[in-house]
Amino acid sequence: MTVSYHCDNVTQEFEEGQLQVVKSWIEKRDAKINDLESTNSDMKKSYDEMKAEYEDMKKKCDELKAEMDKVKGKCDALEAELSSRQDSSQIMAQIKERRKLEREITSRLDSLTDEQLDGLSNRQLKETLIKANYDFDDLDSRSDDAIDGMYAMAIKYNDSKKFEEKKSTVATVTNDSSDDVDPILFVLRQQSANAYSSLRGGHA
Repeated sequence: MTVSYHCDNVTQEFEEGQLQVVKSWIEKRDAKINDLESTNSDMKKSYDEMKAEYEDMKKKCDELKAEMDKVKGKCDALEAELSSRQDSSQIMAQIKERRKLEREITSRLDSLTDEQLDGLSNRQLKETLIKANYDFDDLDSRSDDAIDGMYAMAIKYNDSKKFEEKKSTVATVTNDSSDDVDPILFVLRQQSANAYSSLRGGHA
């Protein structure tokens, strides 16, 4: 005896003994399908949750990156400011060193003009005083440290020479002047007269 069975929009005829086997197989199939659909639903839910968490983390990362860029910009600006101040400090130190050197040179060499001073480097200025006191013709081959040492000695020698010249002047005045003339006062007056003459261009 055959029996009609409708499943999956299809109606088929089965023997009564076969129908139970088919129903059992279909039930097992449907159970697996339901399990797969449930698993798929759970996976989709987990995926949606993970996707939402990822989007949230991505947003936070973007915000952190923007904050880091902002902080980096401030750091770059601070570094530039610090570098600028250091450069300015170095420039001021170089200017002070140059002024000190020019004062040392001009107080010992009267023949240098402002144009000559401007055209000479620090080393060349030192070499000028060295040559004025010593007979060297190989200064170009000397190291900067050697030039500094020779310059220091030239300063001492020049100051010592001027001191001896002043002593000699005082002795000459003492020997040549009358008893009522103070030799020290005479030298001071003479120096004042020379300074005044220099200001007027060398004319008394």
